Amino acid sequence: MRKTFSALICLLSLAPPAVAAEIRCTGASGHLGRERICAAAGETFRSSSASLTLEVISDEPHRLSARIGWSGGQGPRVDVTSPDKPLDGRAVSRLMQGLRGSTDLP
Repeated sequence: MRKTFSALICLLSLAPPAVAAEIRCTGASGHLGRERICAAAGETFRSSSASLTLEVISDEPHRLSARIGWSGGQGPRVDVTSPDKPLDGRAVSRLMQGLRGSTDLP
């Protein structure tokens, strides 16, 4: 019984780990910071098996915009704006929701 149990543990440990999305970040870095935006993209698109590129188009106090691309395609540009006051960290969450909702990944 003990050998069977040990063999089962070995088989389970040999299973390949789940592959997370590989996300490359390009483009503007400014008001909120490309690193912060890219980290959020990694979290948002972690279940994708495609190699993705996040292109930060604008990272300004009143506008944040980006698009997701992959080999052979890209999603639409998504913008988050605030005419009254500078954007804060919530804008990154709204951008990721918009990207996720509007982009059909392969």
